[in-house]
Amino acid sequence: MKVKFISLNLFEGGLLFDNVFEFLEKENPDIVAFQEVMDGKDPSFDRNIRTVETLTTFYKDWHFHFAPEFLMVLANGKKVEIGNAIFSRFPITATTTSDFGIPY
Repeated sequence: MKVKFISLNLFEGGLLFDNVFEFLEKENPDIVAFQEVMDGKDPSFDRNIRTVETLTTFYKDWHFHFAPEFLMVLANGKKVEIGNAIFSRFPITATTTSDFGIPY
């Protein structure tokens, strides 16, 4: 069995989402690991600040895990978690997050 794995840095949460989604549709991976994922929950935030929501909409039937690394405070005072996420066609049965610095 072959598995296609892709790792991508989303550049500030996904400023280039249209290009990213075009690339991912073409490559058709089984597992994707993303860096610079933002989990802004406010619906008024731009799409790149709502990365988790945007990705779970794109990969609606996939399994995922988001691991926040740090908390960013925006100019308006609102807070957004930023970290890494894995999306998989296969079930994710367990997760562990390890910090190699100051733990979030």
